[in-house]
Amino acid sequence: MESIFKPPEPLHLDGNISDNWRKFEQQFQIFIEATELDQKSEAKQLAVLLNLVGNDGLDLYNSFTLTEAERKSLKSVLKKFAEYCSPKKNVIFERYRFNSIVQKEGQTFDNFLTELRKGVKTTDYKEQDDMVRDRIVMGIANKNTQERLLREEALTLQKAVDFCRATEASQVKHSPRSYKMRCVPVPSTK
Repeated sequence: MESIFKPPEPLHLDGNISDNWRKFEQQFQIFIEATELDQKSEAKQLAVLLNLVGNDGLDLYNSFTLTEAERKSLKSVLKKFAEYCSPKKNVIFERYRFNSIVQKEGQTFDNFLTELRKGVKTTDYKEQDDMVRDRIVMGIANKNTQERLLREEALTLQKAVDFCRATEASQVKHSPRSYKMRCVPVPSTK
């Protein structure tokens, strides 16, 4: 039964290590629950973690300063990985990155929205929905849509999302590429 579930890929300790750890840990937790390993001993869960984390992750684990009790504690080991992989973040830099997000040429609105929703999570803004709404207004590629959003007095995130999706859908529906060309034979004049 356990073999039908896909285990997470090994932890990558290059690139965005914080994001790599967050994804690995989430996939590990899903795997543990899906395979019902969460009902097994902590020692078995820890062994599975150390097996799945890969060679680089195992080397990292071996470099941790842990007491004997911490080495046997899944919670302690996960905490050490998190501390290593998620160093203190620079909130100003995270906010700069978020506030620099604009819709790219050819990018769908939903893809742009997903990028904003992912980006706002690292900013520590209290009103994240308001910030996403504001970035939609400031970063939307279609200037006509932007003007319409700016005219709305009580614009909420949901209203902005609904309006942008409807606008994009209507533009796709009415674009010249969406019409199928019909070939009608021209009568011969002979």
